Amino acid sequence: GMDLGDLQNFALEDSIDLLKVGNGHVRRWAGRLHSKGKSSRSIARALSAWRVCYPWLTEKDARRDAHAGKVTGNLVANPVDDVKAPKRLKSLPKALSVEQALSLVNQAVKEAEEKKAKELTLKKSQAEKNLFKKAVGHIQPIQHGARVDLSPDPPKPKAQQQLLDEQSALRESMSDEFDVSTLLDTDGDLSYSQTSSGANVIKKLRKGDWSLQGQIDLHGLRSDEAREALSQFIKDSVRKGVRCVRVVHGKGLGSPGKTPVLKNKVLRWLIQKNEVLAFVQAKPAEGGAGALLVLLRGG
Repeated sequence: GMDLGDLQNFALEDSIDLLKVGNGHVRRWAGRLHSKGKSSRSIARALSAWRVCYPWLTEKDARRDAHAGKVTGNLVANPVDDVKAPKRLKSLPKALSVEQALSLVNQAVKEAEEKKAKELTLKKSQAEKNLFKKAVGHIQPIQHGARVDLSPDPPKPKAQQQLLDEQSALRESMSDEFDVSTLLDTDGDLSYSQTSSGANVIKKLRKGDWSLQGQIDLHGLRSDEAREALSQFIKDSVRKGVRCVRVVHGKGLGSPGKTPVLKNKVLRWLIQKNEVLAFVQAKPAEGGAGALLVLLRGG
């Protein structure tokens, strides 16, 4: 094809027989292809075609000489064997913009400064270690002898039966069957006070003479849970010196028949507690019919 045509043209230009071409001729002709703008790939393809062609030319010439009764003049070596196409030139990178160049410079400066700061820190740390060792001098580890066991004492055992007895006494002291109908004032605001306290206490409690210091919400609790929670709350409040608390029992709107079951039980429980001096129904802003303000005995 075209590659073999180039080979023949080069031989004619240099006035040399193809069978007498040497390695130098091939290299020179490859250079001419390169000067004409041929790519490295095209030159490599041409050399490959020439390399395959020469054994065929040699064999053809030998057959012709044998037919004419002449001594053959075969090539000793293929002149293209050691010739390679020029290496492909690598394209130069695109020029950087001023901003990119400045960014690279700043990055290099920053990395150099960080490296220097790290080296100074390490050097300072090492110097401090050496100074401490120099100040302390030679030391010898302390030999451990007998050691004292300083583990904390195990917790004291809890009297489980005593706790059960206290819970039982608590339940018995707050009965659900206690009749409170004669002890409650069922006017517009439900109220109760011990005989020794008098009506004056009820009046002051409604007016807010005692500031509210605590609250317990019994919503969602079962009867037994609510009773124990209320009793413990009152006990803790008295121990802390709390005088006025709010007990939220709800209005019973979610109960069957919308009957305030928990509310009625809370009234019974509070009246049975010696710590309770009085209670009144809370103001609308403080829970209304769903809560009670309770005055406790001072500690």
